[in-house]
Amino acid sequence: MATGTNIRTYFNGTWHDGDVPIMSAADHGAWLGSGVFDGARYFDGVAPDLAAHCARVNASAKALMVTPTVSTEDMVQIAWEGLKQFAW
Repeated sequence: MATGTNIRTYFNGTWHDGDVPIMSAADHGAWLGSGVFDGARYFDGVAPDLAAHCARVNASAKALMVTPTVSTEDMVQIAWEGLKQFAW
């Protein structure tokens, strides 16, 4: 669960301000638990092992027989795009 007030959500190719709901009750991930998650850290302008975290997301998806829709490299780029939008 996201905590705090400085939250950004990436959905459908765009960053959004706030905790935007992106999953309905009928979504496959909610209904059958087919979602994946890996949390990365960001501090002092660095995100240690970000590429490894993103690679694990895709590896977990494949293990659940879910086809990843974003490459590891693109996921890293998207994460950095979102991180740079924050005024730390």
